[in-house]
Amino acid sequence: MDEKLVRRLQFTAAGAAILAYFLPWASVMSPLASLDIRGLYIDYAWVVLLLAVIHLGLQFALNEWPRLGLSEEARKYPTIAWKIIPFALLAFFFWYGLGVAFAWTGIGGVPGGSLGLEGASGVRTGLDYGYWIGAAGVAVLVVTSGMLVGNLRRFTAYAIFVCIGAAGLAFVMSRHGKPVPNAALATAAELPGADTPAQPRTFDSSPYVRLASISGKILEENDEIERFHNQIVISPVFHNVGTRTIVGMRGHIAVIDGFGKPVYSFGFRFDNKLLPGRDSSGGYDFDENQFEADDPYHRMFPLVQSGTAKYSVQIDSITFDDGSVLPT
Repeated sequence: MDEKLVRRLQFTAAGAAILAYFLPWASVMSPLASLDIRGLYIDYAWVVLLLAVIHLGLQFALNEWPRLGLSEEARKYPTIAWKIIPFALLAFFFWYGLGVAFAWTGIGGVPGGSLGLEGASGVRTGLDYGYWIGAAGVAVLVVTSGMLVGNLRRFTAYAIFVCIGAAGLAFVMSRHGKPVPNAALATAAELPGADTPAQPRTFDSSPYVRLASISGKILEENDEIERFHNQIVISPVFHNVGTRTIVGMRGHIAVIDGFGKPVYSFGFRFDNKLLPGRDSSGGYDFDENQFEADDPYHRMFPLVQSGTAKYSVQIDSITFDDGSVLPT
C-alpha cells in the first residue's frame, strides 16, 4: 500500500481516538469516566485524549524530521513512543469494553437478569458509538504502525498479547471491584465486616443511646458539586439518652427487604462528639460501580427507590469523653 495513504490513515485514526473522548461511550461514561481511589475521584478517560494527541504530534514530527533540522540520534525515543502508544490505547479500549461486557453477561461472578443485568444497572444501554469510533481508530493505529515499520505480523502478535493482558485485568476487576463504603459526614470507617451478618447482640446500648430514625436516599451524579457517581446514602440518627458525652460508636447496619432478608450489611464507625440529649447527623454513602451489577448500590437500589427498605441497627461498643468504653 502507498506509504502516503498509510500515513493519512494513521492521522485519521488518531483523530478518531481524539474525537471519541468527547463522545458518549456508554451510559456509565458520557463522555468522561472517573475512578474512585480511596475517596479521590480521578478522570481516567483523559488518557485517551492525551496519548492520541501525543501520537498525532509524533506522526507529524517523525514525518518532517529532516525539515525540523534534528539529528537522527534524537529520533530514537520519539520513534519508540510512536510504536508503543497505539498498544497503550488498545489496552485501554479493550479493558473498558470487556469491563462493560462482563457487567452485562455476569462473567467474573457478577450475577444478572435475563439479559445479564439487574434492572437498575448503570450499564444496561451497552457501549455507545463513541466507544466504537475510538476502538476502530486505535485498531487502525496499530495496523498502520505495523505497516510503516514493515513488520505487521509482529505488531499483530504484540496486539494479541496486549488484549489478553487487558482481558485478564478486566476479569479481575469485575470480581474484586466492589467499592468500600465511606462516611459522607461522619468520620470514615474501616469496614472489614462489610456484607457480613451482624454479630450476635451482646451489648445493650439502650441506657446510653437509641436510634431516633434511619433513612436511605438516592443522590444522582452531579459534577458541579463533585459527585461523580450516583450514590445511596444511609443516614442513621442516634440520640444520646445518657448523661455523658459520646465520642465514638461502632456497630452494624443491615438493609432488609420485605421478606426480612438482609440484602446488604456493613460495619459502621461514628467518631463525632454526641452531647447528652442531642441527635447525631451524617450518613454512609455507597457509590455506584459501573462495572458491578451486584455491588452494594445495586443491591439496595430497588428497596431505597421504592421506599420499602427496612433497617436493623446494632451498636457493639460506645466510647465516652472520659475515656471509658462499653462494653468493658
